[in-house]
Amino acid sequence: MKKTDSAVAVEPVATVPRGRKNNPEKTREDILKAAVAHGLTGARVDAIAERTKTSKRMIYYYFGSKEQLYVEVLEKLYGAIRNTESELNLGELEPVEAIHRVVEFTFDHH
Repeated sequence: MKKTDSAVAVEPVATVPRGRKNNPEKTREDILKAAVAHGLTGARVDAIAERTKTSKRMIYYYFGSKEQLYVEVLEKLYGAIRNTESELNLGELEPVEAIHRVVEFTFDHH
């Protein structure tokens, strides 16, 4: 220890290596986003791992298989579309107008 003029002991500052912080939810979300970019046949697990700075092993840990990853991507996208669709307030419209709105909405989101 070093002594300063005020007689307070000063410890040398240890450098702490900065590692990757574990955030499983963010990792899962990053993997899903990377998988969306190319679809089932275009998305290679090794490319997704590289883009998300994780390993293929972690992708299989979170999703089990490439196909299950794709299923979760579809569920997430479908859920987002249906949530947005619920904001159309179709119950307040006449049936024909409601159908027109749903069709228009569906085409706008494809």
